[in-house]
Amino acid sequence: MAEQVRSVVRAFELLTFLNEAAGPLSLAELATRAQLPKSTTRRLLMTLTSLRAVETGVVPGTYTSGPGLAAIGGYVGVQPVIHSLAGPFLGDIVELTGEAATLAVLDRDTVVFATQKAGPHPVQVPDATGTRFPPHTVSPGFVFLSAWPESRLEDYLGSLPDDDIDPSDVLSKIDAVRDRGYVWHIDGWVDGVSALAAPVVAKDGSIAAALGAFGPTYRFPGGRDRDEIGRALGQISAQLSAHLP
Repeated sequence: MAEQVRSVVRAFELLTFLNEAAGPLSLAELATRAQLPKSTTRRLLMTLTSLRAVETGVVPGTYTSGPGLAAIGGYVGVQPVIHSLAGPFLGDIVELTGEAATLAVLDRDTVVFATQKAGPHPVQVPDATGTRFPPHTVSPGFVFLSAWPESRLEDYLGSLPDDDIDPSDVLSKIDAVRDRGYVWHIDGWVDGVSALAAPVVAKDGSIAAALGAFGPTYRFPGGRDRDEIGRALGQISAQLSAHLP
């Protein structure tokens, strides 16, 4: 029994290190911080990964906190007040777009889809709730990247494999957020899926979250004007922003 208790304590320590870190941590870094052998650390990480409390980082061999923590305490990095207020605004987005509506947050350098409201169509995109993505791969990510200082943005883009991104495309989407207050990402996350996102702004001017919508490209946005939908989404995001304390 004592050994089981020590295992729980060790696992909790690893989760704490990951949650407080500025970015993903390697096995060696975690073992050093926890003062554990690498073999023990690896076994704990394997168990936590199977529970989705931990997941591998963008860089191979690194780890970060995972969406499984939502089951025991709320989504990583989500401010409870935003999550509690978002429901009606997600409903407005579904009504506006006819597609699934999402609320996403940034957990360090990872976008987490905190919640999703399904659209009315029988054919739906998969529920992304709890899923994590690198910022340059999804529409909410461009929202968060738009607020980063140029030095941080350059470091992030420079750390990615050359064949992983088109920097000019990423920068153009960041400019779209800054100039228009919303961004489209057509066939970006996966082929055949189009997405739209706009920032939720806190009272201090920081981006607290991103509201968005996504659906199959063949019907979203369909024949509708993208800018018209984008501006309308921006208005909904502004309304949620106004409700933040």
